[in-house]
Amino acid sequence: MSSRCSVSRDAPPASCCGGDAPKDWMRLAFAVVVAMQSMVLGLAINLSPPFGKARPILHGLLAALALLVFFLAGLPLVRDAWARARARRVSIEQFFLAGIAGAFAASVHSSLTGQGAIYYEVVALLIAIHTFGHLLGERRRAAALASADALRREFDACVVLRGETEERVSAASVRPG
Repeated sequence: MSSRCSVSRDAPPASCCGGDAPKDWMRLAFAVVVAMQSMVLGLAINLSPPFGKARPILHGLLAALALLVFFLAGLPLVRDAWARARARRVSIEQFFLAGIAGAFAASVHSSLTGQGAIYYEVVALLIAIHTFGHLLGERRRAAALASADALRREFDACVVLRGETEERVSAASVRPG
């Protein structure tokens, strides 16, 4: 009895469907839409600053939208950054949070003092960029794990030759000799 262990040509390719939750894609869509609208409004405010009662209303609206995006779509970013900080590791999530905090703080300062540009839209934009990158990374990670699992299953099986017939058996059941 002879045997050979190899990858079967008949094996279907590993599927690469990631387990993305629809809510993650909705978070991304929400962040992108708010970022686009905030960019338009922020550009208008930076080019032609509003006066009177319109100023606090428009600045407040942009700040509220930035906070809304942060709390609806940015909390996974905060959780990841906090977990890495507790493990005493520096990560890209912490840099994203620093950029978000800086943009928000500069915008609040500008809103309160009336000097300088506002950057509330950067909060939504950075959260959208991070969320999109995270979703792509998770999808690629799931595809790589599925491929590795399919490869492992292929090498767990062998073809045993018994005379002229081939029989597919578990690699663990094959004995030398």
